[in-house]
Amino acid sequence: MGIRLVIVVIMLVVVYYLGKQVVRMLRGSGQSTDKPGAISAGMDLTQDPVCLTYVSKEKAISSHRDGETHYFCSEDCASEFENRAA
Repeated sequence: MGIRLVIVVIMLVVVYYLGKQVVRMLRGSGQSTDKPGAISAGMDLTQDPVCLTYVSKEKAISSHRDGETHYFCSEDCASEFENRAA
């Protein structure tokens, strides 16, 4: 009886969290997120050469050097890139 109770409780917890995710997906479909720094589908992404994270070109910090444009996720990464080149 004890093992059955544990299994039922685990199953209920799993079903609860799966249901919660489904509700979030249904509520959020077609709406943009309001989280700061969130990336939406269809954005033009590029990889930061320092920390290797992806950042949207329109929100990135850019640096032009030797005829190339480099995009960074933060001022720290841009500074580190400039220091490495010096």
